[in-house]
Amino acid sequence: MYIYFFDTLGMSHLIAPEYNREFGLIENIQLIIILAIIFVSFKKLTKAKTKSIKLVFALILVGSILIFLEEIDYGLHYYDYFIGKSNEQISIEFSHKNSIRNIHNQGNLLHYIKLLAYISLGLIVVIPIVLKRLNYRNKYLNYIVPQHYFIYTIMSMTFINRAALYIDEFLKNNDINSLNSNVSEFEEVFIYYIVFLYILEKSSLLLTFDRFEIMKKNTATNKD
Repeated sequence: MYIYFFDTLGMSHLIAPEYNREFGLIENIQLIIILAIIFVSFKKLTKAKTKSIKLVFALILVGSILIFLEEIDYGLHYYDYFIGKSNEQISIEFSHKNSIRNIHNQGNLLHYIKLLAYISLGLIVVIPIVLKRLNYRNKYLNYIVPQHYFIYTIMSMTFINRAALYIDEFLKNNDINSLNSNVSEFEEVFIYYIVFLYILEKSSLLLTFDRFEIMKKNTATNKD
């Protein structure tokens, strides 16, 4: 963030190039995290034995692949670069109502997606606190409720996002406009990172549950 907003050592173009921010470091960090989610979900899918757990990992895998394709505009910005489209041509296509490059930027859909993400993250924070206050324990909740450190990660994300909006409006170098005030790209990095951590943590627990279910089934079969 600091490098982008204040053009530290003239390297703001590495974070979000003027030609197309999709080629910048911030967008590619998002893609790396999504690819990590794809890798983890595929690896866990191949290890799962029960149909229900396989379905969970299959849904995560398909969903993450779709998000990856959405983030790269299904390869359109790479195509634009290789055929030599100018900034002006790309801007005209972006503003043209009949030009659809992805689904999530259509209408207010992105707003609702982010709203859903924030509600989900909010529940991740609230549920553990409420359950602890109520002294409620359930072994199955361990497969859903994250560890307490997620609360601090989410709070950090909220603070950094607010800081990015403030800096973009009042403090940044005025010559830097490659994000066109769309500084929520920093926010998206955090959201993807939190989702990755959540999936990484819970996937191991789900495989433990998966093995436990297989053991129970085998034990019941042997008794019969």
